[in-house]
This record gives sequence, structure tokens and C-alpha cells, in this order.
Amino acid sequence: MSGRRWRKVWWLGALLLLWGCAPRAQGKPTASPRAVQPSPVVLPSPTATLPPSPSPIAAAQPTAAATFAVQAPPPAPEPLQVVFPTPGPTPRVPWRPPMYPVPWAPTLHDHFFLARPIPAFYGKLPTTDYRYGGVFFRGEVHTGIDIPGDPGTPVLAAGRGQVIWAGYGLNSGHPGQKGPYGLAVVIRHNFGWKGRTLYTVYAHLSEIAVKPGWWVETGTPLGRMGNTGHTTGPHLHFEVRLGSLGGDGEVSFETRNPELWLVPPVGRGVLAGQVLDSWGRPLSHNIVYIASLEDENFHWRTYTYAAHNPLIHSDPYYRENYVFGDLPAGKYRLTVSYGGAFFSQEFVVRPGRVTFFRFKGWSGFQPDAKP
Repeated sequence: MSGRRWRKVWWLGALLLLWGCAPRAQGKPTASPRAVQPSPVVLPSPTATLPPSPSPIAAAQPTAAATFAVQAPPPAPEPLQVVFPTPGPTPRVPWRPPMYPVPWAPTLHDHFFLARPIPAFYGKLPTTDYRYGGVFFRGEVHTGIDIPGDPGTPVLAAGRGQVIWAGYGLNSGHPGQKGPYGLAVVIRHNFGWKGRTLYTVYAHLSEIAVKPGWWVETGTPLGRMGNTGHTTGPHLHFEVRLGSLGGDGEVSFETRNPELWLVPPVGRGVLAGQVLDSWGRPLSHNIVYIASLEDENFHWRTYTYAAHNPLIHSDPYYRENYVFGDLPAGKYRLTVSYGGAFFSQEFVVRPGRVTFFRFKGWSGFQPDAKP
């Protein structure tokens, strides 16, 4: 092939090659009659990316040490010293059980209308050897009961009523005049018994906290225990009196045994009885013993009332001439001396009740006798 002809073929091939490579015009897009579902996109699988390896830290180069003025630390405080007192013996605090509700009348014949005149936690019982009707000072008959205690022990009203006396002079009726009662308080209660007004007396006080005319409630503090008047030591002399208004307008009083009027503590009872001779006459100043059959530490004695003394009066139902109050419920032995012989009888004290016994001379005890 000649050179001119070859060159024509070369240019023709070059033109065809350029035409094939030239871009073509793009037509307008047309809407598809159906929504085109997108093709799922395939994401690359996640791969764990490891944190870069920590670069080693260059060791710090030592520098010249700086010099500081260092103060010595303050001395440690002394440990707290707690000094306890040397323990002493445990005190023996007397305690009395709570009382039955006031008033307390287990039978139609009972009249436990009064609360105890000292707080329960003082726990004192009436003096056993000098009860109602006893004789001590120069033949004076005891018209109440004595409750021993420490000076300053609170004395409380045994029932609601009005103070009609506060001070010295109760025995003589002249205010301020010293006498056997010492400082005393008298309350006229707003309740009574069979139409008679009830009074209570609180004597031998060291101080008085009320005045005549004041109204008090059960448990109101009246003063403090002392030993003013005729006493052998600090105690409370407590009386129960029944008053009657005479035709002349004067009030006459009769004392009664307070142990038949004070509500007994829960779980305790009262023993009342008669000690008579063989002809049925009351014996005066006759000794009576009582002992517990369950606790050998419980034993007491008393004396029968002065039967014909106008200051002493038995209960109209029991007609007793001795009473033991505040006896823990349980079994006891009662012993009476008569004609040089001793007679004994066992019996049971019931809680909250009065147990009655009669002794009649050579016939001995009559446990089934009624008052």
C-alpha cells in the first residue's frame, strides 16, 4: 500500500475513534408508573477498632530538690478521759401494786371508797404493831393508822372533797394551837355512807400545800410527811370519820378503821374478825398473830380494839375488833391466845375481798360464822 493511501486510512480510523468517545445528549427523565423500590444498601461489617497502643511515657528526669521550711505537726490531743463513779449497791426501791378501781365494793357491805394517801412507789404499809384502836401515848387510843415514810414524802388526797382544816390546833379546835396532831389537813368529801358525810384526816405533816375552802381531787398533793405533834418519828397519821349533823346544828364524828375504807392493792385482801370471850363479849387488847404459810418472812401481830372506848367504832356489818389489811392473797395461819392457851386456824385470803373469822372463847374458831 502506498504512503498516501496509508495516511488516509490512518486519519479515517482516528476520526471514528473520536466519534465513539464523544458524550451523547441526555434525555428528560420520565415518571415511572410504579414506585421504585430502593435497593438494599449493604453496609460493611463492623470491625472492632482497637485503641492505639499507649505510647511509653518518658521517665521524668530528676531535678534539683527545692528546700522548704516544714513545721512540726501539732501534738495529738489527749484522748477523752471518761471517769465513771464507783458503782454502789443497787438501791431497794419499795413498790406497791396498783390499786383496784376506786370505789371498790365487791359486796353490798363493803365500802372501799378511798385511794391510798401516799404514792404507790413509796410502797409503805400501815404500822402493824400500832393499828386502829391501839394504845400508846399515856393511854391515848389510836383513832387511825400510821403509815411510815421518809420526811418529805408527798401526802395525797384520798378522795375528792373540800379542805375544811389546814394547820395546827385540830385536836382543840383552835387554829394555831399546837397539839397531838401537829400540822394537819381535814377533807370533807362530797360522798358519804348511808346518809353520813365522810371525812379524812392527814396529821403530823411537815408542811401544808392547801388552804381551807380549796377543792381537791383524788391524788391532789396536800403536803409532806413529817413528825410534828406527838410522834416518835416521821409518818402519816390517817383517819376516817363519819359525821352526823345533830339537832343543835353541831356535827358529831365517829372514827372508823381506815383499812376497811382504803382500796386494797391488786392481788391483796383484808382480814377482819371478832375475838370474843366464851359469853360472846368482845375482848380488848387481846393479841392476835398471823403468819403466811407460803412465805416465812410474812408474819404480823395486832391487838383487838378497846371495845368500850367512845373514840373507837366497829363497822356496823362486820362488828370487828381487829383488821389486817394489805395481805397478799394466799394461805395463812391465825393464832389467838385465850386463857393461857393458843388456838390456831388456817384460812385463805382472797384478792380484793374481806375474809371474816370469829373466835369465841373455849369454843375456839368459828370459820363458817357470818358477821
